[in-house]
Amino acid sequence: ALPLSERLVSLAPLAGRRAAWCHRGRAVALHANGLSAAAIEHYRRALELHTAAGEALEAARVRRSLVDVLQMSGQASAALAVGAEARRALAELGEPQLAAQLESNLGNVYFRLERFREAESCYRQAIEGFAAINDRTGRAFALYNLANVETNAHRFDSAAEHFAEAEALFSAGGLAVLAADCRYGSAYLEFRRGRYAEAQAALERSREEYAALEKPGGPALCTLDLAELFLKLEAYRDAARAARSAAEDFAELGLLAERARALYFQALAEQRLD
Repeated sequence: ALPLSERLVSLAPLAGRRAAWCHRGRAVALHANGLSAAAIEHYRRALELHTAAGEALEAARVRRSLVDVLQMSGQASAALAVGAEARRALAELGEPQLAAQLESNLGNVYFRLERFREAESCYRQAIEGFAAINDRTGRAFALYNLANVETNAHRFDSAAEHFAEAEALFSAGGLAVLAADCRYGSAYLEFRRGRYAEAQAALERSREEYAALEKPGGPALCTLDLAELFLKLEAYRDAARAARSAAEDFAELGLLAERARALYFQALAEQRLD
């Protein structure tokens, strides 16, 4: 997708009113490959072009997507600002599916900021919105995200139920990577439950699965969680090694928040080793 999208952008000057779609195609390809920071400029260019053309619905779609790209690049304040603009636009346009997708994306921003009550509120609104229009895939996304909030709130049984339901919906839709995300979430849930042997085995399985599915950042996220687990077990040498590896991978992908967390775990482990 990356070479094709690069070619697409090169043709944008010849595309007339379709130039915005050229930039959106490039942005989607970059974001899907874990290069979220590089996707921002193309989404912003697409937004400018749609706005100039008076294409309010397409501009709102781009803002919805920008929320996710900005938060993945560590720009939470910008993501919330763009999300507020998209909320107003989608309310005026009467687009329930896009509105539910936006709430799910905004929930992700609040989740990364550890503002879990606001994240949960967004996810529950998204679940209701998707259910109202019978969007099973959208509902699965929101259930998965809600399960992550519940994991952090120590509502483990509810989290396990929502991970399982989301995995079933994704699997039924043939969405293998998203189903793998649910299994990864369940693996981290085992760690939070204090079932360390089960968590380590599950995280290692998820890392292998992500590698096979070629999900950008997936193996590194598992390695990061293993570093946290090793810290808990006071296996500081293993923790430092895992955190260092994750930090290097996140740096290559431009995932700043994840890299910062990995460096923090690395510092903690190395401090214990001194």
